[in-house]
Amino acid sequence: MLKTLSIIFCLVVLSVTAIADTKVKSRQTSGGQTYENTSYIKGKRQRSETNGGQMVTVTQCDLRRNITIMPATRTYLIQPYDQSPGQPSTSPAANTTASATPTKKGGLVTSTVT
Repeated sequence: MLKTLSIIFCLVVLSVTAIADTKVKSRQTSGGQTYENTSYIKGKRQRSETNGGQMVTVTQCDLRRNITIMPATRTYLIQPYDQSPGQPSTSPAANTTASATPTKKGGLVTSTVT
């Protein structure tokens, strides 16, 4: 399994980096800490690296899923779009009950673009 994960990771890194249509780099500072993100976008897919590749997220819109890769621990998580984060697969009846919970709104986000 470790060998398979390594091969998948290498293929994703090489294919997306080599032929990306768009590369977006951003730096966010919050509470004195700075976070750097790099995103590569090609067609219906996006690869985002956080803090120099500590965590990699591959968004596959055409397959309706996200893949989160943690290279340091050599682990990954495949998250289908129709499943809530951290929630195991459930029956359709359970999903309608969970989605009936009201969403809280509020907060303040300040964004500065240079």
